[in-house]
Amino acid sequence: MIVKYFLILMSLLTKEKMPVIIIRNTRILKIFTFNSPWVVAIALFPFIIMRDALPSHVDENVILRHEKIHIYQQLELAVVIFFLWYFIEYIRYRLKGFSHFEAYRNIIFEKEANAGMHSREYLSNRKIFAFLKYYTEKK
Repeated sequence: MIVKYFLILMSLLTKEKMPVIIIRNTRILKIFTFNSPWVVAIALFPFIIMRDALPSHVDENVILRHEKIHIYQQLELAVVIFFLWYFIEYIRYRLKGFSHFEAYRNIIFEKEANAGMHSREYLSNRKIFAFLKYYTEKK
C-alpha cells in the first residue's frame, strides 16, 4: 500500500502540470476560512477553492501558483500529515505571542509558497520536500 502510494505520488510530482480542480465559490471559501476577508483561495487536495471574483490587485496566476505549491506539499505529506503539521506550527507561533497573520506567514509551507509563487518556473524546478529548506530559517 505504501509503495503504491509512493509510486502514484512520484508520478504526480514529476509532471509539470499536475491536474487540480478549481472551484470558484466564495461561499465555500468562507466556510473553510471562517469568513476571513483577506483569503482569496485555499488548497484542499485535489481542489483549489477561489473567490468568485478576485480583487483587482490580485494576480490570479500568482495565487494559483501559490495554491499549487500547497497541493504538492499536501501530496508529499499524504494530505493528513500536511494539515496536522500546518495546524501545529500555527498553534506554536500563536503560543509564542505572534498575531494570527504573523503565525500564518511563519508556517514553513507558507514561506515556501510565498517564495515560489512569483516564479513561473518554480513548480517545474521544485524539488520534493522543498518546504524543509524553510524549517531552519530563524523565526
